[in-house]
Formats: sequence, C-alpha cells, structure tokens
Amino acid sequence: MRQFSFILIILLSIFLFGCTSTTPAKNIKLEKDLYKGTSGVLMDIYQDKIPSEVYEGETFDIVVKVDNKGPYKVDNADLLISLDKGFMSFRSGGYIKSGALTLEGKTVFNEFDDFRIVSESVTSGQIDPLKESQNTLMLTTLCYDYKGIAVGDVCVDTDPYNTGTMKKICEVTPLSLSDGQGGPLSISDIEVRMLIDQPGGQTYIRPQLKIHFLHQGTGTIMKAGNTNIACSGKPFPNGIQSRAAIIDLKLSQYGLSDFECFPNEIILIGNEDTITCTLKSGRINKNRGTFKSPLTITYAYGYVSSLSKEIKIKKLL
Repeated sequence: MRQFSFILIILLSIFLFGCTSTTPAKNIKLEKDLYKGTSGVLMDIYQDKIPSEVYEGETFDIVVKVDNKGPYKVDNADLLISLDKGFMSFRSGGYIKSGALTLEGKTVFNEFDDFRIVSESVTSGQIDPLKESQNTLMLTTLCYDYKGIAVGDVCVDTDPYNTGTMKKICEVTPLSLSDGQGGPLSISDIEVRMLIDQPGGQTYIRPQLKIHFLHQGTGTIMKAGNTNIACSGKPFPNGIQSRAAIIDLKLSQYGLSDFECFPNEIILIGNEDTITCTLKSGRINKNRGTFKSPLTITYAYGYVSSLSKEIKIKKLL
C-alpha cells in the first residue's frame, strides 16, 4: 500500500510539473499569434441598413461599425461622417458629424474584437424642381493612431570572417516576417550584417539591421498624433502623409539609444521604405563569443481609411 501511494505521489508530481512548465510556453505562442495579420482597425458601412434610394424629406439611419482586429489599444480614433451639403443633413442638424472612439486590443485572455457601432439619423433634402432625382454621396472617414511590434531572433556573430577556432552556436540569417504585425503597416523582413570596428586597438562587433517596411492596407499612412488634422476634412499639411517612426528597438541589453538609424523616420514611397539601424561602437566586444539574442522593434504611425455610399434622392410625386 505504501509503495502504491509513493508511485501515485510521483505521478501526480510529474503531472503538475508538466502543467506548470508547458502553460507559459503555450501563452507565449498565443501572444505571438496575436501580433500577426495586416488588418488593424476596420470600418464597415451597414449597406443593408441604408437605402440606395429615398424620397425628398425622408428620414433614415446611417449605421457604421468600427472594429479593432489587432492587439493594440486605440485611444484616439476619430470617426467623421460627411453628407452632401444641400441634399442631406443630420436630424440633429448640420451635415458633418465627428466622434471620438476608444477600442481595446486583443490579448491572450481576450481574443474577441472590440468594436463600436455608430448610428445617426439623416434627412434627405429638396432637389432641383426640374430634376426627377439627384445622386448624393455619404463619406465616412476613420482616423486613428496605431503601432506594430516585430519580434524575432538574431544571431550576433562576433567572428563574422571565421578567423577564430571557437565553435559558433548560430549563424547570421535574414528574418522573414511576412505574416505582419497586426496592422496595415508591417515589417516584412530584416537583413542582418555584422560590422567590425576597432577603436583604440579593441575589436567590437556592430550588428546592422536593414529593416524593410511595407504598407499592405487600402488607406493612408500618416505620422502619429495627427488624427484631429486627418479627420478635419482639410488637406494634409506637409510632413505628415506616408510617415511613421521606430519608437523602440531592443537587441540583447541594448535599446534604441544604442543604435544609429538612418533615415530617422519612415517615409513610404510606393508603399515601401527601408531604415538601417547599426549598433554604436564599443558595445559588443569580439571576445564575448557568438550568441543569439531576441530582437524587438516597435514602430508607430497614424492611419486614415474612407468608405462612401451613394444615395439617390427622388422627387415626390
């Protein structure tokens, strides 16, 4: 009986140890899966709720859904609904409506999209007495700040020309990140090189990262912090459109201030751009030996997307 109890205790210990040791690994995998995709925040007009044809003076509802499909919280989204002035107006008055939205991002413990549904009542106006109908346009614009976090492993080779005899635990390879980072702007791949620097007779290794950015959405990238300008209905001022920035970079114990990045901001041309970040000299001594290190790059940007709906106003008989 004692032997049976002893075996039972051992089996129970193995089971408990197995549960506690695999759960964190499972959570890490789930968290990595969250930071994939290229959707970001999506906007949808409920077409079946909005009539394609209305009569003069008729009141109907406009229904718009805003849905955060990524892992990043949105604090300052701005939804702008614009009507064709003179032909439609909101029941509460005016032809432009703007409202702020906050949307939570997905987490390991909550994989459901956070969304908001905005509904506004609209009244059609009078059309030209000589016309039987008038086509009008309703435009919805969504502006929000977003970010991306790219994660991978980098081999830091302290003997890139193989002059030593020390065995290496890894080799330098490019990083492919084609699954995206949860938003319309993503890092598609990173080229990795090891540069050698010898200040004062010491030999240091300077990892160099050539970071390729790719816009995979249908909207417009803008510099973060300009949602109020983008959703004002006015043209973009210079220096805002197609711009983003790296706000954090971590490799081993080194941060963004330990790197020299050129250029210092992302400026998309044809939906693409490249930034090269090189570790400053005096950080990694050649004698340290080759090692593998996690790499994390965080970048920030703003985004603007628009949808439209055509509505025909018909004259009352």
